[in-house]
Amino acid sequence: MVFRWLFKLLLLLITALSLSHYLSHSAFVFELVSHFQILWMSLLLIGLLLTWLLAWSKWCWLMVVVLGINTYSVLIWYIPDKTPSTARETLKVFLFNQGLYSDRSAEIVKTINEYGPDLVMIQEINLQTAKALNALVAYPYRVHNLRNDSRDMAVWSRYPLTGVQKDVVSPQSMTSIYGQLHLPHHTVPLLLVHTSSANHLHTFQLRKQEWRQMAEFVNHNPSKHWVVLGDMNTTMWSELYRGFITNTALHNSRKGFGLLPTWPTIYSGWHGPPVLQTVLNPLPGMLKRLPIDHCLVGPAVYTKQTQVV
Repeated sequence: MVFRWLFKLLLLLITALSLSHYLSHSAFVFELVSHFQILWMSLLLIGLLLTWLLAWSKWCWLMVVVLGINTYSVLIWYIPDKTPSTARETLKVFLFNQGLYSDRSAEIVKTINEYGPDLVMIQEINLQTAKALNALVAYPYRVHNLRNDSRDMAVWSRYPLTGVQKDVVSPQSMTSIYGQLHLPHHTVPLLLVHTSSANHLHTFQLRKQEWRQMAEFVNHNPSKHWVVLGDMNTTMWSELYRGFITNTALHNSRKGFGLLPTWPTIYSGWHGPPVLQTVLNPLPGMLKRLPIDHCLVGPAVYTKQTQVV
């Protein structure tokens, strides 16, 4: 009897956690746990199998409904949007988050030479990497915003970058760079960002402010060719992210290419809550990796390919 009661309580807890992203704008705890949709889906599937084996029909149907809701929120990223057969011009963008204290300059230069992007953004960059990329003559247009901390960022471009402004969004808490990227046939407004992570109440409030100001900045500079790029420290299931997408009419370049997780949940130096680290450490990698780096583009921009290398 006690087992049945505890098991049902566990099923209710998993159900609540899997739907927490609908409340992620209201509390940092909901925002934090909302990112682990693959984990919650896996637990819901286990719950579905167990309730079916136990012949708990009502609980089984509950698992089916909730699992269906969560599965849709994941599978939608594998459904491609309709794109035109031809494009007037192309822009290849490369985003790399190296970690401030790691020297990855040789690896980054090798990857750039292999893929030949038009625009390179490096976050959490250090001076060694900045010097290495400054030696690349193919990228004459360069902007750095260095604070000597994990918010440092820099950009290199093949195309002219004018009207550059730094720290245009929440300068007290995050780093940003804005500029007009001049392609042969279009001018693309470009916003590079690194938003705060919501590990506790204070940073959660900062994050809400940052996303609100990002939306205001984009809307005050209207364009159908916007590119907003960076480590946004949140996933597509966050209400803050979804509110930004709704308010700006931008869309995610990974749509149609899958979740494409970019960040391991547990790694050396992670500053998440200790309880969460203890729970997540033993889990397989695919349940802990999160898609928190994004390239958001305007309605006139179509994505030919998005990948994580």
